[in-house]
Amino acid sequence: MAETEKFSKRQIATLKHIQKKGFAGYRRVNGKPACPELEELVEAGYLEMWYQSMFGEDVYKLTEKGENLVRSLVG
Repeated sequence: MAETEKFSKRQIATLKHIQKKGFAGYRRVNGKPACPELEELVEAGYLEMWYQSMFGEDVYKLTEKGENLVRSLVG
């Protein structure tokens, strides 16, 4: 459980949401990511992110490391 202490409740809820849905897209605001807290998870290797220019959204998907974290939180 010590591993989850460095994440906010919102980040953990978002990880669970992404696992359930498969991905999540967040529209950029003034050219900047709408969810800067997710950038921390990308840098830590829990999420992968790409920019969907057609919709102007950042799309996030769990990596294997992120899947393992969410499973440990749920299980």
